[in-house]
Amino acid sequence: MAIVNEFGWSVSRESMFDSCRRRYYFHYYLSWGGWESRAPMIAKEAFRLKRLTSLPLWRGQLVHYITTKVLASIRAKGKIPSFEDVSRYTIERFDTQLEFSRSKKYLTEPKKKGGRLNIDWLALFDHEYGRPIPPGKIQKTKDECLAAMKGLLESDLLASIAGTDPDGWAIENIDLAEFAQVFDFEGARVFAKTDFMFRGTDGSFNIVDWKTFSGGKDGKTDGADGKARVQLGVYGYYAVSVLGERLDRTL
Repeated sequence: MAIVNEFGWSVSRESMFDSCRRRYYFHYYLSWGGWESRAPMIAKEAFRLKRLTSLPLWRGQLVHYITTKVLASIRAKGKIPSFEDVSRYTIERFDTQLEFSRSKKYLTEPKKKGGRLNIDWLALFDHEYGRPIPPGKIQKTKDECLAAMKGLLESDLLASIAGTDPDGWAIENIDLAEFAQVFDFEGARVFAKTDFMFRGTDGSFNIVDWKTFSGGKDGKTDGADGKARVQLGVYGYYAVSVLGERLDRTL
């Protein structure tokens, strides 16, 4: 069965469209089918370039992924894992992914195979364009990943989550690299992609979106807060209109 490129909306899609319509076209349309061996060269090139990422974005992706593994561990073992174990796994993934990009394995190895994502797949802009990354910058990124995981493990939120019934959890399955929440709104397909949802001990329905960005100059986030509010609004609509949750019990 052929994969169809259907029009859809998400916060990230709208953000890209607003910032650069040419980039939006290249990312979602020109690159379509670029994974096929018989695809036009321009489609292959667009598909390859759309998967390049920066150090800050990689940091967020890695922290995001390991967070899902922490939640899965809590669900399986009934306790929050130690920082020692999580930091060891974080460093292992960081070093493996960095070497994958440095050796440009992304040019020959697929990002997804057999329906599952190769979690160590990484393609950094710097390696693609031959720009040296200062060792201090790499260490800083690694330290930020570890600090983020330490903050998560010590957070009141994670402690609260660990005290709830895992049967009421919905953890994003990044290994399958697919959207978990998709619904139609006025004829358009909307991709919500919630990071985590859980039922509180008080019966409330909680939606969590993990954020690792930091403020820009003078503490400004360049509209990130506004986009986050829109994103959470979409999640709220999904919970109430699609899942049938009560608005006053959705957090």
